[in-house]
Amino acid sequence: MCACGTISSIVESDSVIMWLRTLLQGDETFRVPEVVWELTTKRVLTADLVHGETLDKMESSDQATRNLVRCWILSVNDHS
Repeated sequence: MCACGTISSIVESDSVIMWLRTLLQGDETFRVPEVVWELTTKRVLTADLVHGETLDKMESSDQATRNLVRCWILSVNDHS
């Protein structure tokens, strides 16, 4: 999520992750990783491993799958 390498950007990334985890609590479609602070350093943000497909892999999916993912993403926007 964050490749900037500063502690402030890692804390900011954690804030975004916490916000998303709260926003999507109970949603079975999206999985938001939890930050593992014991393994996080000034340069590395460590989070739980989340199984599934990444959004960048959806580009090569069929149109029906891309439409479904688009609807899921828009539904997240509706939650906020």
